[in-house]
Amino acid sequence: MNESNSALAQSPGDKSAAALDGAQAAIGDAQAKKKKWGKKEKENLGFWRENIEALAVAIVMALTVKLFFFEAFKVPTESMEPAIIGRVEGGDRLIVNKFVYQLRDPRRWEIIVFQYPLNRLVNYVKRCVGMPDEWLFIRNGDIYTSDGSLEHAAALKAASIQRKPDSVQDAIFDRANLIPPSDREVAQFTRYWEKANGEFGKGSVAPLKSDGKIVFRAKSGVTLVKFKRPPSQLERRGPDGVVSVPVISNRRYDSWSPSADKPGGLLGILGSPGPARGTAPGPGYDDEVGDIRLNFEVEPATGEGTAIIRLLDGTHGIPIQVEIAVEGSGRTSRLLFGEVSKDLDVKLRPNEWTEISVANCDDRILIIVDGDEVARHDYRHAFIEPNEAKIGGGPAPAPGEDFVARAFQPTHDLPHENGVAFGFDGGRAGVRAIELSRDLYYTYAGQTDFKIPEKSYLMCGDNSPNSLDARGFKATILEYKNDDGEVVTMRGDAEGVSADESKPRPMMNPFNNDQTFYDDFGNTIELDPSRIISQKTVFAHYVHRDQIVGRAYLTFWPIMQAGIIR
Repeated sequence: MNESNSALAQSPGDKSAAALDGAQAAIGDAQAKKKKWGKKEKENLGFWRENIEALAVAIVMALTVKLFFFEAFKVPTESMEPAIIGRVEGGDRLIVNKFVYQLRDPRRWEIIVFQYPLNRLVNYVKRCVGMPDEWLFIRNGDIYTSDGSLEHAAALKAASIQRKPDSVQDAIFDRANLIPPSDREVAQFTRYWEKANGEFGKGSVAPLKSDGKIVFRAKSGVTLVKFKRPPSQLERRGPDGVVSVPVISNRRYDSWSPSADKPGGLLGILGSPGPARGTAPGPGYDDEVGDIRLNFEVEPATGEGTAIIRLLDGTHGIPIQVEIAVEGSGRTSRLLFGEVSKDLDVKLRPNEWTEISVANCDDRILIIVDGDEVARHDYRHAFIEPNEAKIGGGPAPAPGEDFVARAFQPTHDLPHENGVAFGFDGGRAGVRAIELSRDLYYTYAGQTDFKIPEKSYLMCGDNSPNSLDARGFKATILEYKNDDGEVVTMRGDAEGVSADESKPRPMMNPFNNDQTFYDDFGNTIELDPSRIISQKTVFAHYVHRDQIVGRAYLTFWPIMQAGIIR
């Protein structure tokens, strides 16, 4: 009992000491709690600060990358097809390399994004065909150039053709098939190929649908098939009635052409664009094309015979004949072209499939067998001057401060036979995987002769008949009296191109009911028609170095078309 009382009962001094200890403990607890909460607040603040800083750095880096290095663009028009597919809905998405031209100048044949010279708010994508300080001539669909210091007559005489790099040319051929996608099977072979007559039709030709190949029986002599078109593709109805279409023309038959089927299944799901809307070239303006490539695979049945490819370029009329002999036949493989007879170090193997590719393009013959280059022969022939009759005799408007060029429409009627044939001689062989493609063909669209200034470039679309490009860029120049009574000069786009992707070309002049004017910088200016003193339209072909945004580097969407752009 006493021990219990002694534990509970304390003296006043002991109580004071205990109270002090309790107060100090309470203060310590409070400080500990404050320290703990302060640390937690600092941790929370640090979390938000670190994330905000990271977000800010990411935004700055993204803006820096977009401004100086790479940027994504969507293509709404068809002018670069089939290299780049353009649609208001479903057009290709591109990554543009903006840094490359900080290190070097643009090069010919590169596909470039640039500010449209007549509306800086609009970006265009075209292929660079003309370089600074040179003459450029469009003839027979090809590009010819000469020294810009020459006078026009001397420049025209000295002009030489510009050939594309192999990688660019292959990419163009791969997408520009002359046979519609739905007609490329063996079952459709006779719609586009017919047996030649006379000296080139000694044997027989028969499609074997079950084996997926065409069989040539040519023991009796040379047996070739030549390219033709179905009757439905040989005529077009235009405003002046029915007009004929050349067998090999610049009309599109590729997988994205107006005649192609809308993709379905996986291609449709992955966003592959449907057929093109444009129908150019117009009826009567289908140009005859001599630059083509023929690919096929051949399998000789025995150790005898020769595969034969025969190209006829209507611009010069000299047959190009390639003969590739079978091992064991005792024959020689060779290239025959006018006075040229060149032996080829290649043979076909019996009972094995061999891929053959023969191209005649930009005055160059290129032969490739199973992926290996066998022969390359460059030649030169005089180009054909344009036929002025097609434009009705009237000259085009003068090109502003530039050379006043003749603006004639090149004819599609070539002076010589134009075509392609292939087959076998002296044996039996199967053929499959036939592809016939054409080169780019640059058509008339305002001018054919250009004297390109320093630090300027000429940009053209691959889909030449359906492309608003440097051949026909036109500016409208107005003299206008403003509100202060002063006469000012305004320059705008004669095509009325808009920055609105859904209406990239809403009108064919810079006015909207003669009251709205779009100037070079994309400004919309309301006009009083009664104050317009004068107006004129001039050509404005060239893109200045400062207006170039970057090089179109790759397509990243739709996924089925993703890849490097050439």
